[in-house]
Amino acid sequence: QELRKYIGLACGYYPNIVNEKRGHMIVLERLLDDPTLGEEGFTLSVKDDGNLYITGGKWRGCMYGVYELLERYIGWRFFYNKQTEKYTEANEESFYYLYDSDHVDIPAGLGDTQVPSFTYRTGRHMVQAYNQYVKLKESSSVNNLSKYNGYGQSTCIGACHGLQFPIQAGAFSNYDPDMYSIFGAPQPCFTDETFIEEAKTYYLNDIERLLASGYEIGKQFTAIDVAQIDSGDFCKCKNCMNAIATERSDAAPVLYFTNIMADAIGEEYPGLWVSMLAYFGTSKPCKKTVPRDNVNISYCFYNDIGKLTCGNHPLSGEKCTEHAADGYGTSNHTYAEEFREWCRISKRVTVWYYPGNWLLDSITNSTIKTMREDMRFFSDNGVHGIWICCANPPSEGVRESIDILGLYLFQRLLWNAEMTEEEFQAVIDDYLYVLYGEGGKFVGDYYKWLETTDMIGCWPFMLGFGDPRKRIDFSKVHDEFELCLSMFDDAVKYAPSAKAEYGVRLASRSMYVRGLISVYHDWYENGNDAQKARYTELWEYFRNLAVNSSYIFAGGKSAQLSDFDINENIGALVDRLGDSPMREKEWWNWQ
Repeated sequence: QELRKYIGLACGYYPNIVNEKRGHMIVLERLLDDPTLGEEGFTLSVKDDGNLYITGGKWRGCMYGVYELLERYIGWRFFYNKQTEKYTEANEESFYYLYDSDHVDIPAGLGDTQVPSFTYRTGRHMVQAYNQYVKLKESSSVNNLSKYNGYGQSTCIGACHGLQFPIQAGAFSNYDPDMYSIFGAPQPCFTDETFIEEAKTYYLNDIERLLASGYEIGKQFTAIDVAQIDSGDFCKCKNCMNAIATERSDAAPVLYFTNIMADAIGEEYPGLWVSMLAYFGTSKPCKKTVPRDNVNISYCFYNDIGKLTCGNHPLSGEKCTEHAADGYGTSNHTYAEEFREWCRISKRVTVWYYPGNWLLDSITNSTIKTMREDMRFFSDNGVHGIWICCANPPSEGVRESIDILGLYLFQRLLWNAEMTEEEFQAVIDDYLYVLYGEGGKFVGDYYKWLETTDMIGCWPFMLGFGDPRKRIDFSKVHDEFELCLSMFDDAVKYAPSAKAEYGVRLASRSMYVRGLISVYHDWYENGNDAQKARYTELWEYFRNLAVNSSYIFAGGKSAQLSDFDINENIGALVDRLGDSPMREKEWWNWQ
């Protein structure tokens, strides 16, 4: 149906769907147990009879093969970019694009076989638009949806604080549900026998509930999430501290608990995975104990207790200073060592991946410069899947266009982590052209320039964890602000439509924030009349654009007209809206 639809939209001819052989055909064939294609791989081939075959693996291979044919060989593009309108089923076609062509030739002898780099693929955070993400080959978006043969994946594969739910449901006699309704509540005692027995009872009963409702293990659900709550406040009782001392790891009590859950669940329900977080205090593997064979370790490259992730270099740690002297201990060496060890001792590992521009969103750094190397690093270490955390395809006010591009690139890399640098750049260029026409080249130039403003060395991947002056070269931003303005002026000039022009203007917002912060002192406070007039002109333009587009400055808050004061540096507004701990340092006075 999808193949017929998009061929018809492209050229006006809607092929018939038949169940018997005809003279000249596109043939879809499904292989249930093919060792190469598996559940989601496919082959596009033109055979000796001249027919085009889409040969798909067990569950979703034919579907993904159809979308690859439509994109790579016919010229469709399926983007989900909410800069200028909200996605709905009714308007979904306005999110797609078709390159003009008088003729499409599928070459004789074609043999294009593809299998995904990762089985579990979630390339965005929380937002639901199933049709769109299926087209981008995201596997978790089809979970439980028979329309897309949505079996064999579960969002629980990437653990997400699974203990929060039974605690809040009152499943544990020693824990007040009201106390656990807030972030940072104390962790339960993972060695407490009463807690362990009540947890076993809860999870076994919950599995029975799912089975009774018609779910099948390996189809509608594949994993149980028993992960710690979102807190760094762990139990310090004698049993927990003895376990930590023996294993030389704060993860010891959590792994002890998880293995017990895995034994109980594995005995009753073979085939179910049990997911545990290695996150915020529990990222270091134990010295002796290893996860059970049915435990999935969900490793988070996060800002852990006592060490921070570097946002300036790939997560492999190969380009980081081993022990960065930045006051934060920022380096990816330690994380990479921990991660490799979890991969060595565990049957299955998934990854939480953070793009890193949230909290102080509007003074963004590049979020796309390391992702290709990161995905290759995960693939090389046999990771089962990736979950992108805290990154949404935004409503028009939230986040920056480079983040929206980043989410699209994640989808592509999750399918093909072996992408070369040239292929990666071609995907970027293609995306920017579809969004902004010829103006996209100038937006792309700005994104390349953005990387040149990153300070040398290692710094935290999220702005809220570090001083912006240590990650942004504000002197370069100051000196080349007019250059950046000219890039976006040219992008507007060559935008092919009013919608594309508006998209360019939305993409320029963080450029204005960074620029106005950097020139405020020299242009407005101490500048001559011409400089002050130029600053005022740009400030007023940006203020109106930001307010009218509900622009998010920091911490999820958009500024109102009353928040703007031309006698205040924009950096102070960013911090105030974000309630940032950096406010006392007045980082916006970067000079």
